[in-house]
Amino acid sequence: MVLIFGFLLYVLSFAKEPENNKEAAVPPLSTGRRILKVFYQPSLLFRNLRAHPSWIPAFLILAVSITAYNIAFVKRIGAGTIAAATIDKVLEGGFISDAEGKEIRAEAVRNAETPVAQVSKVVGGVVGWLVFMLLIASLYLMGVAMFGGDMNFLQALSVATYAALPPFLTQNLVSLLVLLIIPRDNINPIRDQAGLARMDLGLLFTPAEHPLLYVLGTSISVFAIYWLALTIIGLRNGASRLSAGYSWAISLSLWAIGLVLVLLISALFPTFII
Repeated sequence: MVLIFGFLLYVLSFAKEPENNKEAAVPPLSTGRRILKVFYQPSLLFRNLRAHPSWIPAFLILAVSITAYNIAFVKRIGAGTIAAATIDKVLEGGFISDAEGKEIRAEAVRNAETPVAQVSKVVGGVVGWLVFMLLIASLYLMGVAMFGGDMNFLQALSVATYAALPPFLTQNLVSLLVLLIIPRDNINPIRDQAGLARMDLGLLFTPAEHPLLYVLGTSISVFAIYWLALTIIGLRNGASRLSAGYSWAISLSLWAIGLVLVLLISALFPTFII
């Protein structure tokens, strides 16, 4: 994971701003002002990022918040408990036999409690988020190009990281607070790894009775709408020659594609719908 992370950063070092950046005369915002303005003046921030792309501070804050929640979650629940619950779901799905499952379960619990495994999980989470942000930025770049806009990769990556910062940072902080308050028995070792801050329509459905409606509902949350809104604002102001209508079209199309993929995965692996 460390090698992958280093390789990705090495590749990103070759991404350059356009030489004829006409907006470079606009003074760049400081790191602190960028972080603050994404919460209350996102349009101004993304216009500034169009002239002076910057993604590392936002990504580092996201990485720290995600890592803090993951470490706290493992400490509260136990790495062995999480591994055992995961294997139990695999057994329920019939992917492996019960005889093999018992041996695999015991080995998974032992391995999960080693320091190397726990560090690897933390590093893997950060690398996973970096890959996710790079993928999202690539999709933004293609979407803008399809609708005749102008955007380079660093601008797209800046929009991706800063648009994701407020919703995911808020979700992680609220989840961390809830994790420290609620009883341990009320925490699900698999589902709640993604966060304990539940503000979605999935609360209206029972997973066992309406699994796909439950998955659809969990995809429509306050945090998802917040992210979608910031993405629209980011594309509108972070790209050149892109109208508000096209920004909406790109953002909603990517959201719909993501939703279809989630529903497809849920249909293929129904035992993991909790």
